[in-house]
Amino acid sequence: MLSTVGVMFAPDQKAAGELLGSAVRGGRIGLASWTPMALRGDASRLCPVRASTSRSGVALALGRGRARAGATRNGIEDLRTTRRSFVFRYRSVRHYLEMLQTHLGPTRQAFESLSPAEQESLEGDLADLVNRTNRSGDGTMVVPSDYLEVVAVRR
Repeated sequence: MLSTVGVMFAPDQKAAGELLGSAVRGGRIGLASWTPMALRGDASRLCPVRASTSRSGVALALGRGRARAGATRNGIEDLRTTRRSFVFRYRSVRHYLEMLQTHLGPTRQAFESLSPAEQESLEGDLADLVNRTNRSGDGTMVVPSDYLEVVAVRR
């Protein structure tokens, strides 16, 4: 089973149980989820509509080690977490913001729920966030962002 920045948006631990339940004995479950301090975590805190997804219980709980202690009693034989980094690369900050508003559901919903003045303010806040971490220096966007890789083996 594999989820790359997908199951992290589940609002509760139920998704982790469903993944585990669908894996065969000895099967692996792999998750990749943005950390709360990653670009997507910071950006989701700026958006007023989050549908309680910005602090997913699945990977963040695993990443904080709460699940490690109870992993074996929950059907997990082995659990490994590794912090990794991904670099967002876009033609420009503007291009990135357009992608968010068009293709990323929670951000699109946030913008749709706002007045034009509020949309402009949110866009400015998001641009400021990206510009604080943008390392390109040439008008493009190059922003490193940490994620948590979790690999669990079903008992």
